[in-house]
Amino acid sequence: MMDKQHYNQEAEEAILGAIFQDNSLLQGTIINESHLFFEQHKILFTIMKELHEKELPIEMIQVAEDLKGKRQFDAVGGFRFVAHISECVVTTANFKHHEKIVLDHWKVRESIRKSGELQNVLATQKDFEKAQTILQDIEQIQTHSRKEKFSLRDAMVEVYEGMQQENGELTGVDTGYGALNVMTSGLQRQNLMIIAARPSLGKTAFALNVAKNAAKGSVDKSTGEIKKGAIVSIHSLETPTNDLLKRMICAEGNIDASKMRNPMQFFNNEDWSKSAMAMGTINGLDIHIDDEATQSVGDIYRTANELRKENPDRDLVIIIDYLQLIKGSGKHGNNRQQEVAEISRSLKLMARKLDCTVIALSQLSRAVESRQDKRPVMSDLRETGAIEQDADLIAFLYRDDYYNKDSEAKNIIEVIIGKQRNGPIGTVELAFVKEFNKFVDLERAAT
Repeated sequence: MMDKQHYNQEAEEAILGAIFQDNSLLQGTIINESHLFFEQHKILFTIMKELHEKELPIEMIQVAEDLKGKRQFDAVGGFRFVAHISECVVTTANFKHHEKIVLDHWKVRESIRKSGELQNVLATQKDFEKAQTILQDIEQIQTHSRKEKFSLRDAMVEVYEGMQQENGELTGVDTGYGALNVMTSGLQRQNLMIIAARPSLGKTAFALNVAKNAAKGSVDKSTGEIKKGAIVSIHSLETPTNDLLKRMICAEGNIDASKMRNPMQFFNNEDWSKSAMAMGTINGLDIHIDDEATQSVGDIYRTANELRKENPDRDLVIIIDYLQLIKGSGKHGNNRQQEVAEISRSLKLMARKLDCTVIALSQLSRAVESRQDKRPVMSDLRETGAIEQDADLIAFLYRDDYYNKDSEAKNIIEVIIGKQRNGPIGTVELAFVKEFNKFVDLERAAT
């Protein structure tokens, strides 16, 4: 039997009694029947909800009639039980306090139950993916709390203040590219962004450049104040950490990337000086890298959640290289389309729940190669249309000189915004300095 400390009969009765006195409490409570310990309390609460949904009064006679109609009247203890509950409280003033007591006991019971599941899974199945899911469930149980009641007035004030802010300055995190900032207003919180391209077009290099720029912060043009950079968490499922850092050092220090293969052989004094300065700059940024090759969405979420807990007010950018390598749950069998759809939806939910920007790199199908115009379109996204549905922004990377050796657009990369839920679509051109793994605004490249 459940130990006394894991439930509070008086608090459960007080909640039910308060609802008898003020039916409107049922509409705003976070409590539901699953939070209650005693079976007769669960039955009574369910009857109360059904009456409330039918817009019928929750009072003793009506409740007793409904219990009889469902043949549950004797099971709960008859009219004596209903009368006892209705007389449990003389005031509803302590309703929220009793609500918290009941919820806290439920959290303990659920955590114990889930811990038993975890022990069983590890002992008998050794299913570590399922174990991680259970751990995430336990964490969600502990954060289960009352949601603030929606206020249209407060929401409208927030919207208005945001409109006042939008006087030319960025509303999101600085990408480091002026033309891209103009089109997107920066990296927006709660957004899922997809950056898609064929292999060797520069997806990873572009993402690393954006990561570095986002972490550096920006200057408020109206006040001159420096806005603190974002926390950036890079999840690289394909490229080791050291290789990523070498690319970032080359981009920051304008160092020929081919020399990085063997610096002791190819670096001159200037290269060593540049690399030292670049490493110092990057070391001062709040960038985290996880290069575990078999990460699931749950793994990525746990890392991001820890960063969010430690920094509740900072901008947070999660970069994943790349989406198709994320480990699925396995519950869709060999149906890769459904698996990618689940991953895509989970990434969007992560962006919303953690109030962060999620940037996922994505492959494109080979259909691009069979067309005369090889600029990507939405139908080229690999494996599922769910990515198009879930993403707030989809950007395709295209280099004409990659496909056409005689192209006049040498070292120009097109960032094609194919979808933007809250903004325009179109193309931004950047200069690609291939030897440095670096992207810059065309204006800077010309000077």
